Amino acid sequence: MVCNGCGRNFDNEFVYCPWCGERKSFHNQKYFDMIYERYSELNREKRNNQFRAIAKQLDELEQELNVLVVSAELHK
Repeated sequence: MVCNGCGRNFDNEFVYCPWCGERKSFHNQKYFDMIYERYSELNREKRNNQFRAIAKQLDELEQELNVLVVSAELHK
């Protein structure tokens, strides 16, 4: 691919020219936007799943802590 900014050649896999930083021009911006939106959606889903897993672990730890507190109170 030839950079529109500096005219140097660079690989198609780059989004920005490694020489001058010019953004690669996409002929189909809608397709790029669709891919970016899907990527963002998948990342949101992944984060939400991680938050749910952490919340579940915290609930389980809280229950265990409550059992330990009650047990400690009974053994006084």
